[in-house]
Amino acid sequence: MDNYAIGGIVVVGIVIVVVALMLWSWRGRRRRDAGIVDHPQPVEPGALVLEAPVMHVATTPHRRPVERLAPRGLGFRAAGRIEVRADGVLLDLAGEAPVYLPADALVEVTTASWAIDRGVEPEGLISVAWRAGTTDADAAPDDLVVDTYLRAQRVGDATRIVEALSTLAGAATATGGDNGSEA
Repeated sequence: MDNYAIGGIVVVGIVIVVVALMLWSWRGRRRRDAGIVDHPQPVEPGALVLEAPVMHVATTPHRRPVERLAPRGLGFRAAGRIEVRADGVLLDLAGEAPVYLPADALVEVTTASWAIDRGVEPEGLISVAWRAGTTDADAAPDDLVVDTYLRAQRVGDATRIVEALSTLAGAATATGGDNGSEA
């Protein structure tokens, strides 16, 4: 066997080990985040306020934009659409189950320029902080806030989405929802 063949076998072996470690790591992350859940969708959803195509960039623990979470429906970067309704938000992403966030679960809506491995123009991402449900009975409510980063797919939609979400979060605060932000 010549040196090229041996080198090729070593490289292929290293690639296989690296891919196996990546899969093992992702499987562990999915298992770790399995207790983070969205909220049940209402039987009769509220009136549609806004619908727009978006790209889900990442979901992270609140104010920790470099630590990826992988909860059901929000584990991968995916194209989809956002529906802002009178009672909450529906994220319908390709290849994932729809994720519903009721208005009273919204904590904060801001813009960002980066999250994990995605950098864009200043304020090019929409950051939606929301209080997630959990299957862990011992978890404190403040520990369950996560940030979901979205990228609007059409010019002008980012501003409209931020305004609609901010209005929705503000309405939840005004009607007694404790969303952790100042009214």
